[in-house]
Amino acid sequence: PERQVERQRVRAFGVAFRVELGCVMDRGAGCEDRKAYARRQIKTPRGAKAMRGLFDEGRGHLVGTSGTVTSMAGVHLRLPRYDRSKVDGLWMSGEEALAACARLRNLDIEGRAQEPTIGSDRAELVLAGCAIYEAVAEAWPADRLRVGDRGLREGMLLNLMRRTKKRRRRRKRSGAPSGAET
Repeated sequence: PERQVERQRVRAFGVAFRVELGCVMDRGAGCEDRKAYARRQIKTPRGAKAMRGLFDEGRGHLVGTSGTVTSMAGVHLRLPRYDRSKVDGLWMSGEEALAACARLRNLDIEGRAQEPTIGSDRAELVLAGCAIYEAVAEAWPADRLRVGDRGLREGMLLNLMRRTKKRRRRRKRSGAPSGAET
């Protein structure tokens, strides 16, 4: 059977869960149930156990960046074509996110390819990402999912760039040489 690896990251309060699903194709015998496999692969990252109480109290939320979660958001919104401005920053309820996954799971590969925000290039892979999302959502139940199109790395980089710019401005105002430590 044909095999591809789908890597997805789902973040819970800044802690990344990364799961590799080795068998994501619809064709071929021997593929395990994706969600069961994802469940077994998820390991609670260091530092995440301290946040368990927040999730148990219903105060935690998941943050998903790029890939599957943006596809889920597009399916949820029933967009006629992908629109970053509508997806980036979207809040989805936990039920809406799971419903988008269920909708995709209930379609065959041709049906998923017809979804404007999925297309033929992601039609086979998106189910692996949904399985990972569902497994993380079971382990870390949250009422809400925040969708980020641009990714957390880009946001962190922009924040670092802004901080560097502010430091330069402070140095110029204080008269400190540009290479001096602050």
